[in-house]
Amino acid sequence: MNSLLQRDLIIVVSVLSSSNLLSGSERNQLISQIKSTPQLVATVQSIAKRFDNSRLIRELRLYREFQKPVESLTLEHQGNDIYLKNQKVGNLKILFKPTLPGELQARLSTESIIERFLEYLEKVHKIAVLNESDHHVEIFIPDTVMFDLTYFWKDFIKNVAFSTYGKYGLLGLMQTLVAMLNSVTLSGRGFSTLEIPIINREQAELMAAWYFAVWRDAKQRQNKRQAEITALYQDLDVCELSEKELTSKKKELADKEAMQNKEAKKYQELFLKSFEKLLNEHLCLYQDLSQLDIKLKQGGLTKKEVKKIEKQKIKF
Repeated sequence: MNSLLQRDLIIVVSVLSSSNLLSGSERNQLISQIKSTPQLVATVQSIAKRFDNSRLIRELRLYREFQKPVESLTLEHQGNDIYLKNQKVGNLKILFKPTLPGELQARLSTESIIERFLEYLEKVHKIAVLNESDHHVEIFIPDTVMFDLTYFWKDFIKNVAFSTYGKYGLLGLMQTLVAMLNSVTLSGRGFSTLEIPIINREQAELMAAWYFAVWRDAKQRQNKRQAEITALYQDLDVCELSEKELTSKKKELADKEAMQNKEAKKYQELFLKSFEKLLNEHLCLYQDLSQLDIKLKQGGLTKKEVKKIEKQKIKF
């Protein structure tokens, strides 16, 4: 199958996945045209998975072909507009990517979020990704879609990428960020937090819950160890032990007490020091924001001065 045919098939699947773009008879005829060429069926079913179109997959498996011969499946390109049997079904558009960071981890993160956004466009809005390079993405937009890139991006960030459980069948933070965090050690010593931007309240609440879970597990571990320490003291006080057993229990007791003290310092003194610093930083930010609000309410400012203060507020 050549690249042109593959490209046209992606557009056709996008059209079939879009609501109200074709009439029932037009849709049936288009499916019949696909089924008239058996080698296309598996390819189209595979493409349909990208658009989360289980209905089309089922129709291709069950639909009976028309008895009369069907026309060949062709699309007409008129500039950026795409026509199917003289009906405009959509148009092509080029989206340019931002410059990718040079640092490997930042580059991988950027590539990952772009890939997930393109998946969102296909599955939610049935916008087909036709070609992609490091610098651009070529997409097909069905004629029924009101294309608003800013709105789509904000919806993706809020309801998918930085939501707790995701939406539209796409993964959220629980399946991505939290799964990753639970698989790695953040800090071998002391108390560590992630240096990541907080995009919305839902993400903030999820991160707070995750940190609380870490604290809860540490508390449970310390309570369990303290109970073991208490039991060892009781054994040493009441049990008749051989010299070997006595030496072993004393060593076990010393090791557990050393670990208990080490963790107590880690999760109390060091955490308190970090948390106080964080609170002081945020207190200063809120004070700065309050001062800016006071300036805006005073009035008598020029448009330039108001714009400058609003930019400062956004920064804070």
